[in-house]
Amino acid sequence: MGPESNPLNQHYEEEEDEEPFLKYIRLVPQDKDENPIFLNESVTCLSVFHKFLALGTINGKIHILDFNGNVTNTLSPHTASINDLSIDLMGDYIASCSIDGKVVITALSTYNDPVVILTPSVIHSVAIDPEYSRKSTKRCVFGGRSGELILNIPSFLGLSTKNQVLNPNPNPQTREGPIHVVKWRGPFIAWATDKDVKIIDATTYQRVTKIETKPSPNVDLSLRYHLSWKDEQTIIIGYNNTVQVCQIKEMVNPTPGSTFVELWEFQTDYIISGLCPFEDKLAIVSFQEKGQNPDLRLVDYDNFEHSVEELPLRGIENCDSSHFRLEQLPGDIDIFYIVSPKDIIVVRRCDIEDRLKWLTENKKYEQALKTVQEHEKYLKPDVLVDIGEKYISHLLDKKDYVNAANLCASVLKKNSKLWEKWIFEFLHARQIKHLIYAIPTSNPRLDGHLYKIVLETTLKNDREEFKKIVELWPPTIYNTKDLIAIVEKERMSTPDSNLTEALIKLYTNEHMVEKALDLILRSKKGDPFRLIEKESAQLSSLSVIKDRVLDLISFNEVNALQLLINKTDIFSPLVVTKQLEKYPKTCYEYLYKLFKKDPPMQLPPSLNAIQVHLYAQFNPAILVRFLRQSPDIDLNETIDLCRNYLESTKTPSDKTHISHAMVYLLGRMGQNKEALNLLVVNLGNIKEAIEFVQSQHDDDLWEELISQSMKSKDAIVQLLEHAGSHVDPVKIIRRIPERVQIPGLRDRLIKITSDFNLQASLREGCNVILQADCVNLIERLVKLHDLGHLVEESTTCATCGLQIMPPTDDDIAVFCCSHIFHVKCLRPAVGSPSPTSLKNRRKAPTKTLTDFSDLLGPIQPSVPPSEERLSC
Repeated sequence: MGPESNPLNQHYEEEEDEEPFLKYIRLVPQDKDENPIFLNESVTCLSVFHKFLALGTINGKIHILDFNGNVTNTLSPHTASINDLSIDLMGDYIASCSIDGKVVITALSTYNDPVVILTPSVIHSVAIDPEYSRKSTKRCVFGGRSGELILNIPSFLGLSTKNQVLNPNPNPQTREGPIHVVKWRGPFIAWATDKDVKIIDATTYQRVTKIETKPSPNVDLSLRYHLSWKDEQTIIIGYNNTVQVCQIKEMVNPTPGSTFVELWEFQTDYIISGLCPFEDKLAIVSFQEKGQNPDLRLVDYDNFEHSVEELPLRGIENCDSSHFRLEQLPGDIDIFYIVSPKDIIVVRRCDIEDRLKWLTENKKYEQALKTVQEHEKYLKPDVLVDIGEKYISHLLDKKDYVNAANLCASVLKKNSKLWEKWIFEFLHARQIKHLIYAIPTSNPRLDGHLYKIVLETTLKNDREEFKKIVELWPPTIYNTKDLIAIVEKERMSTPDSNLTEALIKLYTNEHMVEKALDLILRSKKGDPFRLIEKESAQLSSLSVIKDRVLDLISFNEVNALQLLINKTDIFSPLVVTKQLEKYPKTCYEYLYKLFKKDPPMQLPPSLNAIQVHLYAQFNPAILVRFLRQSPDIDLNETIDLCRNYLESTKTPSDKTHISHAMVYLLGRMGQNKEALNLLVVNLGNIKEAIEFVQSQHDDDLWEELISQSMKSKDAIVQLLEHAGSHVDPVKIIRRIPERVQIPGLRDRLIKITSDFNLQASLREGCNVILQADCVNLIERLVKLHDLGHLVEESTTCATCGLQIMPPTDDDIAVFCCSHIFHVKCLRPAVGSPSPTSLKNRRKAPTKTLTDFSDLLGPIQPSVPPSEERLSC
């Protein structure tokens, strides 16, 4: 079963409500309850590499384990208990030391003989050079009972090794005690004695610092040091009840390359049996009393305690604080190992799956689901569904139906079988109304009977919700006809506005347009205009809709008029106008909107009189425009209508518009003098009168206009102002009665004279331009006639059809029109052409010769001067 976790973690979860931070795994081979190593041996030390673990035992053996607890190799380098192990960075060599006084360096990846270093005393700790397999120096340091830190390096020729003491003591009387632990990381080596911790440079072997510890009173001073490198510049020291953090920094000034040390510490109320960095905190194994389980504490570097958990290690009845170790892979601060003589526990932060398991076991489903959604791409697909279903079931048990329904969409997603399951669960709980809006109608599309059951259940329990579902759900997912029959029956027994609206929607979905529209107009529910727009193709064949204009108008006049304008194929203007004859204002709005369409709609002539009547009544300003666009209007009927409205209308602006309409009609009827009289007498608008007379091209009208204008000074002024360019102003001036004072006559006479001079100047200028253009055109014509004509070898006579080239004694004639003849062929044509000549001429193809551009300058003609030029 691999590294087991459940029984171990249960110990912490039985009495805790807080979420565990750490995950504990006992290192046990698959399908075994206990590691076989612990049956016959006791573990004394552990070293970690990223591919394996190395265990030192009391029998002098080294067991190489994989991370599932299986033994992959066993070494026997010692005959007594192993005190310490050290592996290089490449995992190729492992150094071990023992109470038998030997230090052995064993190759793990090659068959090289182990390096055995014999010493006269017990060795407590060993540290191999992290770069041992890469460098030729092959260094290793160790120390023990003698108190000397010994560096082992190869001899000069590399045939043997030699030892060098790195901490010689000049005064034997002041011994510092045995070396308990040695740790080598990067450029520094640290070791601890009974009194202090020293750090030296691994290259120069010069001391970097010395750290003394002052434990609290009443503490057992025989306890050992614990060292753990956080990184290559920071080491963490645990001794008795004191924690020290030492950071080595390089000095820039005054002596570049030298170092200084920053040190901070705190004291605890427990004995430290091991420590190491863990993420941004410290993991500490604390010891209380012999035979009791130690505790694992997570503290920050200010001694703030985040968690305390008891470690149920096996076989600790006779163990004291020195029997526990805490080890980790250098640089890997996310995992560590706790070792006792009969047990090994792997400790790491709880991962997502561990957190989800704890949350679900403690019925914290909301947090579990949120965690799954945040890390969904890292989890198996069924994790979300499994936790989600548990949460939905939990909410249903609590009768929290709203949240349970809201949760279904995010949990069940596209799984149609799960949707069917939970729909029936909500139906069974009589709470389907909460799930309705979450039920999918596509992707996935569920079985039709499910939708039918939901609809029928909702119809019985909540008609308003039923209406909303019918409007929301697409009609293709259930049998609409069956549902219409059910709703019609229900509505007949107990009428209800919600059922009416639902039935309208169902009729529309089933394209029962006539029923839907009739129900809309009778109940004043729904939107008839949208229905007609959507179903116009079907409605055009239904006569019933054409007679419902007044119903549509009463429903919504603005929308109805817009619909009638857009759908003239369904609603004929004749039919609409007939139905609106009792509502003249609405009829006017309808006809005017048709008139304003771009392009305007051509209405039947039978509606012309109605339009004139309505426009004269409600909008006389558009009468003239309408009359101009209605060539087939009845002029006599229209002029009579206008006369009636002119007499009844009191508004000046309306009188003006109607008068203009009458002027236009009288002009079309040929009654120009009456029209002119309206303009001059009724409207007093001489400018428009001039324009009207000018458009008629009738000299008698000019005389009439002048005669009528002489009756009013203002008319004479306007006539002089505007008629100067259309009629001889002298004629107007002579007609002005004597002794009549005309305001501004002098200025107007000056303007008339100025306009006359301007016209004369313009005529003179135009004549000059015309003469210049004629001269230029004649010169171009002459120049074109003087151009030579190309005669090609293939050119033939236009009469006989024979080739002109090569030259012969016969003269040739070349005309400006590009025709070429033999002169002898041309002479008979001076009189009337002979039939032969005509026949030949018809057969002969005519070639178009090339004319040269004017830009080439004068070109000498190709015809010799002696040749005769004739006209063609």
